[in-house]
Amino acid sequence: MNEENDSVTRDGSIGDETDTGEAETTDADTLHAGEVETADADTLHAGVTAFLREADAVYDEYEQGYLDPDAALARLDSALSDLRDAEAAFDDTE
Repeated sequence: MNEENDSVTRDGSIGDETDTGEAETTDADTLHAGEVETADADTLHAGVTAFLREADAVYDEYEQGYLDPDAALARLDSALSDLRDAEAAFDDTE
């Protein structure tokens, strides 16, 4: 890969980059309002999914005796914090 002219694009492909000094915009950079809402909803959905997976894992590990109550609560607290952050990010876009 020629470091002067080639760059890795957002999708991971390698493209030829010519430096004109101007910022280039592509279709991927231009988001319509509906696409932004979908991206934000996807982020919220990912946050909910991550929380549920972590909560299930904590309960399973606790029931099997791998976690003490304090460690289980700490992990659940961290997962709740992450979920609240995802929800707050979603609310900020509305």
